[in-house]
This record gives sequence, C-alpha cells and structure tokens, in this order.
Amino acid sequence: MSQSSLGAILAALVLTGCSTLAIDRAEDLADTGKQYVATLKKVNELALDKSIAFSAELLAHSQEPRTPEQLARQTAELKARAQVVAQEELELDKLQNRFAEYASIAKGDPGESTAQTLGKVADSLPTSLSLPSDSFTGMGGLFTRQSRALALSNALARDADAIAQALVRDETMLKQQIDWIESRENSARELDYQLKVCAPFLSQPAGKELGAEWKSAWSDYVHAPQILTLLTEARHTNQVMQKTWRAVLRDNFAFDDIKAALESLKSRIATSATPRVLR
Repeated sequence: MSQSSLGAILAALVLTGCSTLAIDRAEDLADTGKQYVATLKKVNELALDKSIAFSAELLAHSQEPRTPEQLARQTAELKARAQVVAQEELELDKLQNRFAEYASIAKGDPGESTAQTLGKVADSLPTSLSLPSDSFTGMGGLFTRQSRALALSNALARDADAIAQALVRDETMLKQQIDWIESRENSARELDYQLKVCAPFLSQPAGKELGAEWKSAWSDYVHAPQILTLLTEARHTNQVMQKTWRAVLRDNFAFDDIKAALESLKSRIATSATPRVLR
C-alpha cells in the first residue's frame, strides 16, 4: 500500500474516533433532553391540576355572595391559566423535536442533512487516492460516521440560541406558576387550617384525644406546600439544564448533574400529595 493511501486511512481512523465519541455524546444529549421535556410537562400538568383543585375548594367555601359574575370570573381565570400551560406544552414539544433530531442524526437517520454532508466529504477526497478494493466498504462506514458527526455539530450550532431561549422561557413559566399558585395555595391552606385544625381543636374538651385526621391535617399545614416545593425543584432542574446546555456548546458533554436533578424531580413528582379535600 502506498504511503499516501496509508496516510488517508490513518486520518480516517482518527476522524472516526472523534466522530464515534460525538455520536455517543449526541445520543446521551438527546436522551437527557427528552427526559427533561417529559418531566417538565408532568410538572406543569400537575401544577395546573392542583391549581384547579384548590381553586375549586376555595370557590366552594367562599363566603362571598354567589353570583353568575363571580363564577364566570373564576372560570375565565382558570381557563386562561390552562391556555398558558397548553401553549407551554406546545413549546416543549418543539424543544423535544430538536432533541429527537439529534438522536436521529446520531443513529444515521437524519434525512437530507447527513446525505449532503457525506457528499461534501466524498467530493473532498483526492481523485488520485488509490486503495485496495476491499478498503472502500470500510472507508464508507468511516466517512458515514464522520458525516453524522459533522451534521450533529452543524445542528448544535444552528440550535444554540433557540434552545437557550427555550430553556429561559421554561424558567419564566415555572416562576409564573410559583407566583400564581403561591397566594391561592396559601389561601387554601389557611382555610384548611381553620376547618380541619383549628375548629376541631377548639371544639374538643381537654383530655379528649384528637384523631389521626386532625394530626395529619396539622402536619400538612406545618410543612411547606408540596406543589410549591415541586415547582421550586423544577425551577432548579431547569437552571441545571441551562448550565448543561451552555457546557455542551463549549464541548463539555457532562450530564451527571442534570441526570441527578431529573431523577430527584421525578421522585418528587411520584411522591407528591394528592389535592386536599375540604370537609
């Protein structure tokens, strides 16, 4: 084999090592990104469900005169909130599509982008390159992986600002969820306290033990609201994701922090309390 042919093969092997690593990183990024989107969707859905539940409780126990205007106002407010959450879900779907594209490129099914890149790589080969016939099959595989790595690099550069802005938007949405829920949750908790903690405590004579329901209600009141704790943790997870994305753009594909944050958030979702029912 000629010296030039050997050099070409060695160069291709070096590129393949880099491209294989890039493809593995892209698959990890895609999987982490899709997990982030799915988890944030669950948080937003749960927050909306809880919002509707305790808003309904407050309305059912309201001391204000019941009028069509009051019901219409409360209904419109919650419908508007539901529309905001629905719009955020659409934006999250767009974000998920970007991560799904990275996975497709890494797996060799990206559509036209990789085909175009592979064509450019092939066109750049010296016309005088002479290799044994059995080398072309292997070289084709090598350059295919390299073209995928190039396509991934182009996709990341293309999406750098868009994904950064999407993640900032996610944090803004979570902050709005916290602000919107906080006053209403606190009102629901105070009503809960009056009906299920204070009233039974004062109505029972000294020496008569208060039951498990009272103890549970008092404990719930003392602890921080679970929905707000969940949203706060989701916001922290989003901030970790923003930091991770900035690191990816600097060619640092370390996902340990965001994966740990996502697992913690998933556990928080799984153990989140069901909406309280006032009696």
